[in-house]
Formats: sequence, C-alpha cells, structure tokens
Amino acid sequence: MSSLRFLLFWGLDAAFLLSATCGWSQGTGRDLDVTNCAAHEALMAPHRNPDAIPPGFEIRIQVGESEGKVRLISDVKMPYGGYIISPTCSLGYKGKFQVNWSDTARVQNRSWSEEPLSELGLEPFDAKMIPMLLRDTRVETYLDVEAGVQSLEGELFMVLEPQCVAYRLPFHATRDEQGWGVLQGRLASVFPE
Repeated sequence: MSSLRFLLFWGLDAAFLLSATCGWSQGTGRDLDVTNCAAHEALMAPHRNPDAIPPGFEIRIQVGESEGKVRLISDVKMPYGGYIISPTCSLGYKGKFQVNWSDTARVQNRSWSEEPLSELGLEPFDAKMIPMLLRDTRVETYLDVEAGVQSLEGELFMVLEPQCVAYRLPFHATRDEQGWGVLQGRLASVFPE
C-alpha cells in the first residue's frame, strides 16, 4: 500500500474538505482504505452533529492590562484537522475569528496579534490563499476602552472548518482593584435563524 495525501469533497448540497493520509489499495484501483481517515471524518464532517463540540476544540479567555492598555487574550486549542480563518484576514469572511461587544460605544477592537502566527492556507470554496489558525494559537485583541469602564460584555464568534459550523463563546469581564476577571460562558454552536 502506498500513502496518498488527498482532498476529498463529498455531499449533495454542501461540500467539505477532508485532508488526511490514507492507504490506497492496489487491487481495483478504486478501493480506499479509510481506517486512517475514519477518526478525522467522525470529528470534522460538516453538519454531522453541530451540538457536539469536536474533541480538542477549546477556548480560554483572559483580560490583560498594562500601562493603561487593555487586551483580550483568547487561547484557542484547535481540534485535529480543524482550522479557523484568522482575524487578521483582510477579506470580508463573516466566519473569521472575531470579538463582538454588546456596547460598542464603550469598547472597540483596535488590532490583533497571534502566537504562533497564522499560516496561509487554501480556502477551498473561493480558491484563495488566506491566513488561517491551523494549530493551538493565542489571539490577542487590543482594545480601545472608554475611561472608567469597569465591566465589558461580549462574545467570540468563529466558524470551525471543515466542520462548517459557527461557534460563539459569551463572556463577561469585570475590573476591580486587583485587575480584570473573566466569567466565561459555554462554547456552543450557532444556528442561523
């Protein structure tokens, strides 16, 4: 058996990208041994069960402040085979990693940083190379916060690909004399209405 890296699109109304290393049988030339791909398919197949968070997908939020500058720190643990379009992507993808605030008059996103940096990857539906979060990444969002604000409420929003499911993570941050604390909600899938 030889090893073949392949891209597989399948489905009637929605296609998804499966990138894995699988064995190819030499018999008829059409038999595919998917034993090495089965775990990936079960975790990342689109629309399989949007209520089930893929194993390994996790986000932890903190707020940091130094020299009067406030930043939201999101530690993103990526599931095997998954990716999220980077917040630094200049194209208008609605599903890219983003922070949405309940009161944009009091707080606004100013800039982003990532560690490690996002990597260019092929967005399969538009056939464009764009920055993607492909592995565990710390995303820092630098904020403009109105003077005297002691409480911030918002949510992270992103689409996990190739699962093709949107997720949101609500949070509430408060400041006291010891600094910022964050009460984080539950990561949950979002269904369009």
